[in-house]
Amino acid sequence: MKLAKFCLAPMGAGWGIRLAEAMVSGCVPVIIQDHIYQAHWDILPFEEFSIRIGRNELHQLVDILDDVSPQQLDSLQAGIERYHRAFFWDAHWGGLAYNYTVQALKRRAVSLWSANYRRHRRRLQHEREALEQD
Repeated sequence: MKLAKFCLAPMGAGWGIRLAEAMVSGCVPVIIQDHIYQAHWDILPFEEFSIRIGRNELHQLVDILDDVSPQQLDSLQAGIERYHRAFFWDAHWGGLAYNYTVQALKRRAVSLWSANYRRHRRRLQHEREALEQD
C-alpha cells in the first residue's frame, strides 16, 4: 500500500478499516460507497484527501483515476498528510481519532439541541398567538 497512489475503500459491513489503512499508508482512498456517510463526514473535508465514486461508475474506475492530474494527486496527498491523524486512535503515535469523534458527537448534540429548541420555541409562539386571538 505504501507504494500505491490509490487504494480502494469499497463498501463493507459498516465503516471498516480500509479507509483508515489507506490514510495511514499515505495512499489516496477511492471510496466506493453509495448513500453511506463516512465517520467524521461533517468535520473532515473528504474531497481534499479522497476520491468518491458510485458503484454505477465502477466500469469507469481506470479512466477516472487516469484523469487525476499530477497536481490533483499532489493536492490529495497533501490532504492525506494534513488529516491522516484523524484516523489514528493511539494518542501515543499522534492519533486524533478520539478528538474528532468527540467533536463530531458534540456537533450532533448541539444540532439536536438546536432543533429541539426551535421546535419548542415555535410551539410556544403558536400557543401565544392562539391566546392572543381568544
